[in-house]
This record gives sequence, C-alpha cells and structure tokens, in this order.
Amino acid sequence: MTPFTELLALPFYDTDLILQINAGSAPFPSTVDQGFPTVSMIVVFRFDLAAALARGASKRRALWRHALPNALLPVITISGVLLGFVLGGSVAVEQAFGVPGLGRALVTAVIERDIIVVQNLVLLYAVIFVGVNVLVDLSYAWLDPRIRYG
Repeated sequence: MTPFTELLALPFYDTDLILQINAGSAPFPSTVDQGFPTVSMIVVFRFDLAAALARGASKRRALWRHALPNALLPVITISGVLLGFVLGGSVAVEQAFGVPGLGRALVTAVIERDIIVVQNLVLLYAVIFVGVNVLVDLSYAWLDPRIRYG
C-alpha cells in the first residue's frame, strides 16, 4: 500500500464530511480573508506598537501586550457575527446532506407542524447566539482595559 491509499483507508477520512465543511464555510472566506485582520494589524502596529516601543518596552512585550489585543478586537467582532451565519447555515447543510442534527430536526418539525419543537429549537439557537455575543462583548473588556461595562 502506498501512503496515499493508507490515508484514504483511515476511518476519519470521509468525503461527505469534507463536502459538508466546504458547503457550510463557503460564504466566509470572502468576509474574513479579504485583508480584514491584516488591515487592523497594520493600523494597530502603526500606532500602538510605536508608542510602546517609544516607552521602552521590548519588541516582544510591545507586540503581545499592546498591539495584539487591540488588533484582535475587529477579528473577534466579525467572528461573533459569522456565528449567526454558521447557525443558520447548519440547517441547510444538515438538510442537504442528510446529517442528523438540530437543523434537520428543525426542518422536520416545521414540515410536521410540531410547533412546540420548533419553538424550543428556535429558542435554543437564540440562546446560543446571544451567549456567544455576550462572550464576545466580555472578551472586549478583557482584551482592552479601556472598555468598561457598568
């Protein structure tokens, strides 16, 4: 056996899983990879890194303590927004590929007009979305001490 055929024989190699991941993540590279993190890093490096180096901090400390937390704020923001697309897209991907999950259960409940299950699943999706957005907001305060809630 060649190494490639051994890779194909592994139990975790599943073409359906690869198709599902590609279908679920298709709209996201255009949002995230169009230089959004790079632009935020350039802006932060220009100001925060220069100020930290002028105060006498080492390059490593200036990068980890001053530049990186401020550059992560826009990336965390876009990640929180994209989670809503992932939650909504999971319904379509699960239905298209026949994967058992909450999205498929939601579609089945809508088709069967099971209002109680639909309400509970929509509530669960809403709680997950709100919970992640609360974690995003709390991470702002943790990354940037200038941000205070209260």
